[in-house]
Amino acid sequence: MVLSKLLKSKKPQWLVNADTIHTYSYTLDSARALYLLANDDNSFNQIWHMPTYNPGITGKEFISLCSKEFGVEPGFFGSQEMDDTSCRLL
Repeated sequence: MVLSKLLKSKKPQWLVNADTIHTYSYTLDSARALYLLANDDNSFNQIWHMPTYNPGITGKEFISLCSKEFGVEPGFFGSQEMDDTSCRLL
């Protein structure tokens, strides 16, 4: 809802509290880590942490960073938090 909107030169949407700090993972890095762990019998019954961007950033910071890369204004549409039921419906 952020990148697809920016690609269309529209204001991005953020479904949850845009002031909450969140960490992000690059999908291919996480996929590789999961693949390696799944194929190693020694990794079972242990706790593993996947690679994430550290430190975490807020939704507003994420939108600002993406907007800068796309060369558009960093405004965004909506910041209404969804309740648990609404999130499950998505």
